[in-house]
Amino acid sequence: MSKFLNEFLKYIIIAGTLLIISLFCPKREMFHYQYSKGAIWNYETLRAPFNFPILRTNAEIENEKSNIRNNFIPRFRKSPGIGNELILYIDNLTFDSIAEADLGKIKSLLKKEITAIYSHGVLSNEDYQKIKTKDILVTDSERTVKKTFSDLYTPEKANERIKARISDNFSVQLSNIGFLNFIPDCIYDNEINNRLLQEMIDNVAVNSGVFKKADIIISKGEVITQSRILLLDSFKESFIQQVGNVNSQLQSYIAYFILIFLILAIIILYLTRNKREIFNNPVSLLFIMMWIIIFSYAIYFLDSHGERFVYAIPFVIAPIVVINFFDKNLALALHIVIILIASLITKLGYEFTVLQLVVGIIAVMLFAELRFWNKFFINITIIFVVYIAGFISLSVINYGSLSEVNWNVLVSFFFNAMLILLAYPLIPLLEQPFGFVSKITLTELGDFNKPLLKELSVKAPGTLQHSIQVGILAEAATEKIGGNTLLVKIGALYHDIGKVYAPEYFIENQRLGEDPYKGLDNFTSALKIIDHVRIGEKMAIKNHLPKVLQRFIVTHHGTTRVEYFYIKQMNEFPDKPFDESVFRYPGPKPYSKEETIFMLSDSLEATAKSMIKPTDKDINDLVEKITKGKIEGGQFDESQLSFKELIIVKQTLKETLKNIHHVRISYPELNRENNDTD
Repeated sequence: MSKFLNEFLKYIIIAGTLLIISLFCPKREMFHYQYSKGAIWNYETLRAPFNFPILRTNAEIENEKSNIRNNFIPRFRKSPGIGNELILYIDNLTFDSIAEADLGKIKSLLKKEITAIYSHGVLSNEDYQKIKTKDILVTDSERTVKKTFSDLYTPEKANERIKARISDNFSVQLSNIGFLNFIPDCIYDNEINNRLLQEMIDNVAVNSGVFKKADIIISKGEVITQSRILLLDSFKESFIQQVGNVNSQLQSYIAYFILIFLILAIIILYLTRNKREIFNNPVSLLFIMMWIIIFSYAIYFLDSHGERFVYAIPFVIAPIVVINFFDKNLALALHIVIILIASLITKLGYEFTVLQLVVGIIAVMLFAELRFWNKFFINITIIFVVYIAGFISLSVINYGSLSEVNWNVLVSFFFNAMLILLAYPLIPLLEQPFGFVSKITLTELGDFNKPLLKELSVKAPGTLQHSIQVGILAEAATEKIGGNTLLVKIGALYHDIGKVYAPEYFIENQRLGEDPYKGLDNFTSALKIIDHVRIGEKMAIKNHLPKVLQRFIVTHHGTTRVEYFYIKQMNEFPDKPFDESVFRYPGPKPYSKEETIFMLSDSLEATAKSMIKPTDKDINDLVEKITKGKIEGGQFDESQLSFKELIIVKQTLKETLKNIHHVRISYPELNRENNDTD
């Protein structure tokens, strides 16, 4: 990728992030007063800048709506002529056991009763159960009539009346009459009832009056009571509507745009000053900005559904994942930026910001190590407890009582904790697309049962021992400057993997008296040494080692020379010209701080091993000499390691080498002449 294209993509990513997040911000002026019941109004005395309606409480509104539902008179549709079919049925009844005269009287009574029953109305059992009032309204083709609940019939009640009347007037077997099929003629009109009920509910007034312009809403120093809360809520609602109508959305958008730019500047400045390699890499920069966009959209989408949905958003996933690819400082900076932007988007107050910042800081400290499942679950439990304790504490501070705490939100914290579990599987899923390597992957690659390390331990045990020693040196120095210690430790294990092809050519694997270079010219001998870099890179690619580890293989010698055979060639053939590049490693030179420290550590370990009982001065001189040689040879020209950090690295390497070689401080001898006493 060209340098121009690289720069272009970087700023496109930043500008795109800025524009997208600005779209999520509310297109209105914010109501800047914060208040809660029982607190003191510390602002100046507030007067109404305009007339505004006084809102009714939610309880009042819901109570009225409940009354409407309970007292609603349902509508039924009257189907005329239903009783005629039953009367026709009665006319055709015949009973052999009943005299003709009695049968006529019974039929007359039945038809009279049927007519009377249908004049009141017959309902199905299901519709009868729906009636919760004493009256209903029945509509036919001509008019609407109110019916009393007690006068209405179901088929069962109608038959009971028929049998009672016959029993009272005739001494006949009731079983001869049987059960008459009363078909309901009053039908519950579901569509009309739902529409009318909804209209009545929708027409419930949300206001109880009007607050006049210039009247005092609340005075400075006044305790905020429930009635003042209602006034302030009413003013806030009207304020948002009034300002939204007066001010253009463009002005509001520009204001939010500038504020978001300032917040994004925090992470941009941090990257340019402390993580330049991330800022200069469009893929890594996109990875960082991606989290800001994702959580901005999440809170934009869920904020309108209430605080319990907002508090279910697992904001700490971002720092947990980032800390596994980079470090805790970047993770913390990113979390702060995400929460500040989220605070602009959400309607929740300072409590949201404070709680999320506290939880994020604790999460960064807890999840610095994510290699062990048991610790992972323990940390999530701690986060859950912090959320609950923090939320309850903030609620009590605001409202002055535990009774005012919104306990439903605590369920959201449980879902939040469960969603944090996604951080673990997200890490390997994000490694491949963005080309990262996590601490989890590095830890797995450090297992000595991995094929490459197992082969190294069998074929070149001396090289493996050398690699471990270099790792100890590099890890100590990297820790002092806040670098990725695990990366250099695992990089050390693999950096000389190419030596397994011919381990006997490297001194750490040679037996006493062996000389594999006997009979070889200096050029061939140098190539034997240099080849371990080329072969190691091929082995790493074949075994799918992450690119960041491949870099340790190809950069640990940079473009330095194989000095032993180069000097040997110069001494043996002083007058014979030759191509000096034959003795040089192909490179590239180290770029990251970890690669630079590793190059120094590798050279120092190999050289210090040949020293016999080195003194404190010997170690100091060796570190200075090797470092000076690398600098003068241009090996650090592309390195991100600063000179200030290099001084720290050198001092750490000196101390670590002295500990490895058991160098002791030389104590001064006692001057006996000055110690003589009379």
